[in-house]
Amino acid sequence: MLTTTEAAARLGVNPSRIQFLVRAGRIKAMRVGRQWCIQEADLAAWQPLPPHRPRKRKETPPAPRKPMGRPRIHPPKDPNAPKRPRGRPRKADTNNAKQPTAKGK
Repeated sequence: MLTTTEAAARLGVNPSRIQFLVRAGRIKAMRVGRQWCIQEADLAAWQPLPPHRPRKRKETPPAPRKPMGRPRIHPPKDPNAPKRPRGRPRKADTNNAKQPTAKGK
């Protein structure tokens, strides 16, 4: 009889992997107290699955996006049109300027 730790050492895997295989029913074992006990014949009968190739992903191009809302149609630009000023328009200085005050009067 082998414990999960001893069986893991023989197979070269982690003890938690052996416990997983026992709970999944892939390796026969009996529970003795808090430990799983595995017979050597049952451990020798277990065959690991051969490593498999990962699946190939299908290369599919992304679906074309649908336009949302109304289509934007811009008029053609006139090369002789005056350029608009950019940014926030300035306030006009009309009688808002501070008047110099006479000191000492």
